[in-house]
Amino acid sequence: MNKKSLILPVFAALFFSMALPVFANNLTFLNDLDIKNSGMGGANAPFSSGAFSAFINPAGLGLAERQEISLVYYNLFEEASLSAASYCLPLIEKGTLSLSGAILNSGAAEERDINNVLTGTFEDSYTAIYASYGILLYDFLSAGLSLKYLSHDFYNESTGGFGLDAGVLFILPYDLRAAVSVTNIIKPVFKYSSNESDSLPLSGSVSAGWSGTFFKDLQDMLKFAAALSFEELNENIIWNTGVQYSVYDIFFLRGGVNNEGFTAGASVKYQNAEINYALVQKPADLVHRLSVAYSFGDDIREIESKFKNKETKARYELIEKIKNETINDFEREVNGLIKAGDYENALKTIGKALVWSPRNEWFLDKELEVTELLRSGKVKSFLYDADFLIENAMYIDALVVLKDILSLDPKNEAASAKFKRTQELIRTLGESNYSVESGNKEIIQKNFESGLDYYAASRFDRAIEEWDKVIKASPLQSQVYKYIQSAQAKLKKIEQAVTLKKAAGEKKLSALYNEAVMLYTKGDFEKSISAWKEYLKLDPENQEAKNYIEKITKEYLELQKQKLEW
Repeated sequence: MNKKSLILPVFAALFFSMALPVFANNLTFLNDLDIKNSGMGGANAPFSSGAFSAFINPAGLGLAERQEISLVYYNLFEEASLSAASYCLPLIEKGTLSLSGAILNSGAAEERDINNVLTGTFEDSYTAIYASYGILLYDFLSAGLSLKYLSHDFYNESTGGFGLDAGVLFILPYDLRAAVSVTNIIKPVFKYSSNESDSLPLSGSVSAGWSGTFFKDLQDMLKFAAALSFEELNENIIWNTGVQYSVYDIFFLRGGVNNEGFTAGASVKYQNAEINYALVQKPADLVHRLSVAYSFGDDIREIESKFKNKETKARYELIEKIKNETINDFEREVNGLIKAGDYENALKTIGKALVWSPRNEWFLDKELEVTELLRSGKVKSFLYDADFLIENAMYIDALVVLKDILSLDPKNEAASAKFKRTQELIRTLGESNYSVESGNKEIIQKNFESGLDYYAASRFDRAIEEWDKVIKASPLQSQVYKYIQSAQAKLKKIEQAVTLKKAAGEKKLSALYNEAVMLYTKGDFEKSISAWKEYLKLDPENQEAKNYIEKITKEYLELQKQKLEW
């Protein structure tokens, strides 16, 4: 019997318990742990899919997309506080596992005798530990279970018991959803030293919701939900309604109304992190609630959607195998290059790795680290060059280098001070040069004319040498400076032509690399191999491209063999 045919009868039997009568008080604080749910007046069950779904409706875990850690803490009254943490782990085609814990602590309470004399203090606290599981059985149905252990510490008593909750979630046409949950199907029983015992009541909740979008440019989403809750031997029916509106999947506003009063809330989501706030009206006061959540890892549900048949799954396993091997190789290579101080090649390798895994946090962090090391290294190297040039009286060149430093690090005080001192030194030397220049006219004329001859013959390097001699004899010959600059521009133009040709080739290689990797990660192995072959035409000796062709061809042949066996 497969998993679906086994689980459905179990859930059907469990939900017959909804027809039973209801009594007693429940630990309602457990329903308040999800701040999003609190902000919507307690009606968010149809849309709950995060780590805290374990406390509301474990069926929501079946829709969890990525790993998530959620934390919540808030004061209730006086010294009483509530804190909780939850972690969920989505698995490919195997649902989602979750582990959660919560602590309700009343703080120190006074103990008095019959004469109202203070005799001491004591605490009253509850601890809850949940192991939950949810799975999307069909496109329209998710189901979940929560096995829990509840511990009650009161005065000198310490007792606890196990319980079981269950839930289902229906994804209906027209953007509708419905959720049903049953709490304490197995009731936690608390046994005390007096031989008396107590248990938590059976309770249930039925909720429905609708979601829709209005402005595509805003990527907005409006959600509305309502719920009814029942409890054993309690004739009162609890009702909850709530609404949420979001834009760009970044900003969220919530509001709700229930038996106790109004609620409101908001969330801000940035990349993988999320902060949630709720303001809840209670009979005694308004309660502020705050939680944080962090998501990480691949989108498992997106991956699952690709698994339509065995071939797709085999392709994914092949992709992940080579992808993981490549990423591990890149990590080792980057660490080695950083250790050797070769930051430029480390940055190139990181760029390749991010083509394979664009959201890889390790490489993103290393990219920032290496970029800063490269900048700092250039600044340090330029400072050394500037000092050398100044020591050898090559002040104009020193100014150029110091200017490069200040373009990289405008706030560099050492470079700024050297730049000002060098400028002042050039001015001072220029003033003393006027008296020297008159005695060097013959040398200046000879070297100047020789430089012109070389310049006319396109011997720019020799022209610069001759004019450098003019500079030594007369540093303020502005006309000579202009000719030197012109010669240098000619040389630079030649160098740029070579550089541009080389850059164009590297750009084409980079584009082919990206194309080959993207085709591979999409599972289009044939086109990926073709792209690698094009890469080798431009760089025939590239061992990396040869290795990828060999790996992909070998694994692809294995994939084809499996396909024929199916």
